[in-house]
Amino acid sequence: TSVTVAQSVAAGATATTGAVDVTNGGALTSVSASVSKGTGATVTNNTAQITGLADADSDDTITSISVNGATTVTTAHTNKLASLSLATTSGNITIDNGDVGATTAAKTLALTVNGVTGGTLDDDDVYTTINVTSTGAASTLANITNTALTSLTLAGDKKLTLTSIAGATALASVDASAATGGMTISSTLL
Repeated sequence: TSVTVAQSVAAGATATTGAVDVTNGGALTSVSASVSKGTGATVTNNTAQITGLADADSDDTITSISVNGATTVTTAHTNKLASLSLATTSGNITIDNGDVGATTAAKTLALTVNGVTGGTLDDDDVYTTINVTSTGAASTLANITNTALTSLTLAGDKKLTLTSIAGATALASVDASAATGGMTISSTLL
């Protein structure tokens, strides 16, 4: 089951979007939230919050989240989240994936970024591999804070800037061979 939250701002209008708040009732597998704007519209984005099953001993069912147009993106109880797509976001990305659950939590995150302008990517130190694809428009992440992360793969046809990866203290390998758009990592590597 999927949920789509779509907001639009008319051409020439000025508006602040509503905050997105989605909660899994038990069978939700994917969430998509987007903001579209007409020509000349001025949009101030708001927050996106996605909450999985609020039982620390259960496996959540959400595996995929897509957000286009938000400040901060926050998840709660999303221990099976394996795919996150972000476009036109500006704030921190906080993934609460530390619930024990009935089976092993997702250890790999496929992250797609498009016009992301900052913010720190943080989870509960669960992901050991993050595969980042930068597409659409150049993106910047302020930091990745995850002490379990050992492998980071960067790909895509748009430039990705990682202002810091100082929070990834266990990082052992970075593969940017498929980053055809270029990349910059400002902090000391490995």
